[in-house]
Order: sequence, then structure tokens, then C-alpha cells
Amino acid sequence: MRTAPRGRRARLGVLIPSTDTTVEQELPAFLEDLASLHLTRMPLAEVTPAGLAAMETTALEAAELLADADPDLLLFACTSGTFLNGPEHERRFAAKLAKQVRAPVVTTAWALTQVLPRYGRRIRLRTPYTEELTRLEVEYLHGFGLDVTSTACLGLTNDASIAEVTADQLHELTQGDDGADALLLSCTNLPSGAHLDGISRSTGMPTISSNSAAATVVREVLTRRLAPLSRPPWHDRRDRGGDTGLPRTAHPA
Repeated sequence: MRTAPRGRRARLGVLIPSTDTTVEQELPAFLEDLASLHLTRMPLAEVTPAGLAAMETTALEAAELLADADPDLLLFACTSGTFLNGPEHERRFAAKLAKQVRAPVVTTAWALTQVLPRYGRRIRLRTPYTEELTRLEVEYLHGFGLDVTSTACLGLTNDASIAEVTADQLHELTQGDDGADALLLSCTNLPSGAHLDGISRSTGMPTISSNSAAATVVREVLTRRLAPLSRPPWHDRRDRGGDTGLPRTAHPA
């Protein structure tokens, strides 16, 4: 990643599922004027392991399209799309994306693992997913030293239905008594951004969403306070203007 030329904002490339309608509403609000957003969609038939695996096969082609916009950073904005197969697969996948788009990469799932420990290691996990996907997210978070104290899920596989979850449903979903340090609302398409403060008050704990965590990590990478998950190969970065002065690529704990 090179520094954005003087006089223009940083450019953030964003890969989102074709059915996601929440990222485009919430991410600009979280990022404010930090970066311009340039989005490309990846086909997603359903939020299941099979549907997510099929979406991954289209991601490199989508990233190639984003490369033409010359982004300073790429965000893979689908939480389950990379926690599905665990941290090692995610790291290899991010490296492929970085090479394709010729820019550093962060994923939303990885962003969660960077933000959640700032509030503690005991996490109350709430998702719109099926029990199977929720279990896979528990395993992913555990790989970063996070202890999921309780889970609850809505069992949805239709992504459009996830975008229609109401505030009342969110408040009911998030309740519990499990000794957690923080509450995680997972899924970039779950419309939770406007309700995070209210949920924090009702639960008495910090509440983090996929989109809020992604925005935090994007901000910190673009302002050189955090290393990205993956970078393009050295020869690609020299072609784009040399080293950026960013910290070395981050790896899971």
C-alpha cells in the first residue's frame, strides 16, 4: 500500500456479497470522511457453507475489477465468508486477494479478532446465522484466544432476511447472563449500527458489530496504527511506489 497522493482521500476497495445491503449504509457513517468507498459484489445464493464457498470462487475476479480503481486498501466485507474455513485458510485467501488487487487486505472476521480483545477475552456471540455457522465462528474466535461464553442465533440462510432483522429482534437476541466482557453482533448485513449504543446500555457491556469492527481496523490500517492481514508481494508494492512505512503484516495470536 502506498500513501494516497497529497490532495486526495484514501481509497477503500470493498468486496461484499451480492445480497448485502447494509454495508453501504453503515460503513460510510462509521468511517466518516476517512476514505472514499469503491465496492464490487460477489454472488451469494444463501448464507450456508456451500453458498459461502461458492462466493469465494468469484472473489478473485471481483478483486481484479477493484484493482482498476487503484485502492489503498481492500476490505473483504463478509464475516462468515472467511471465518468459515479458519484462520489459516483466511490468511492464504487474503494473500491471493492482495496479489490480485495490488493492495493490502483486511477481512471483517479478522477485524473482530483485533478489536474484541481490547474489551476482554470473554465474548457473548449473537448471530443471524444457522447453528452450524455460529459454531464455526466460535471455533474461529477460539483460535485467536477468545472465549465465547454463550451463543444465540436466528437461523437465517436468506441474506435479504438478515437485512430485515428489526431493532426489537436485536434487543431480544442480545440478552443474557453469562459473565461476558463484550457482546458481538456478527454479520455485515445485520442492521445493527444504529442500535449499538442502546444495546450496550441494555446489556451493560460494550457492543461490537461486524461493521463497526471493520471500520475501526480500516481506520487504523490507513493511519498506520495497525498492520493489515496481508500485503501484496514485495515486487508488486515496488511497482506501486515502494514501501509504505506500515508495520509488518499482522498474524493471528
